[in-house]
Amino acid sequence: MVFDEQAAGVDDDECFEVDRLQDYGLVRELLAKATAQPGQDAGQARVAQALSRVRLAGQLPMAGLGDNKQQALQALVHTMLQAWHAAQDRFGLAAQRVLIRLEVDGVLLQDWVDHLLQVKPSAQAQQPADLPVATHAWLELEPGRLLTNTKKPSARPEKLLAHWVRSLAIAASGRLAQGVVVGRDGVLEIAPMEQDQAQATLSMLLRVWLDGMQAPLPLPPKTALAWVAGRDAAGQYQGSPDSPQQIADVSEACLARVFPDFEALCADGRFAILAEQVYAPLLTWAKQHVSAYRHAGEPAPDTADDLGDA
Repeated sequence: MVFDEQAAGVDDDECFEVDRLQDYGLVRELLAKATAQPGQDAGQARVAQALSRVRLAGQLPMAGLGDNKQQALQALVHTMLQAWHAAQDRFGLAAQRVLIRLEVDGVLLQDWVDHLLQVKPSAQAQQPADLPVATHAWLELEPGRLLTNTKKPSARPEKLLAHWVRSLAIAASGRLAQGVVVGRDGVLEIAPMEQDQAQATLSMLLRVWLDGMQAPLPLPPKTALAWVAGRDAAGQYQGSPDSPQQIADVSEACLARVFPDFEALCADGRFAILAEQVYAPLLTWAKQHVSAYRHAGEPAPDTADDLGDA
């Protein structure tokens, strides 16, 4: 069900700036074109060609503003591609895809994990001694920001959801695979998990998903993460004057229809239980298995960040 109406575009509008959503889409498009075929130099050439077409299509501002934005996009994508190719160089040949199959309470999870790589012995020797040694690896490019806005970088928990589930699924299948996620502000290194732990957590998530297919769950991700981390969950859900740039979860029409405010979200007590059940394991996993570092030359910010947006 979709509540939002799609606004009709005006073809003769002139672009004076690129907003966050447009910027995200442009970076995603440029990365897709750059990695469509192997070869770092060829990828950079495809980025330059794609940016020229974007400029001619009127998707960037005119004159000097457009020049600055084009140069900024090209520099950003260049930095991300350097990190991407450096990650690829650490691993060996392509590995066979992995079958994921897990059945819980009549719910069958079945899929394939493609594009796995073999981990070279030299890379295995560099892995943490207190975690399982990975035999395979998976790589991913993320057009958005991955790191908290703090001097010591760490992963934004809300950006880890898809990577957490992927890590759980791979580990539950019996493969020890590490992940490398390249974002616009840095890189995440994700260590493999034990099979038993992954199967137990994935089974719990499937049961929660099944409950959510019967009735709406009071479980908005950012609000739940704020609750588990001891932050201002009410402010995250309803909006806070202290964080005017933060998008309140209740601004989503589907949530507002069922849970119009934080009091309604917490009314039957399920929110606190579900938040701890689902997102406490995510935060524990992030602390134990995820490390982060900024791109070379990326400056350390001066201010702290909550559960920031894209």
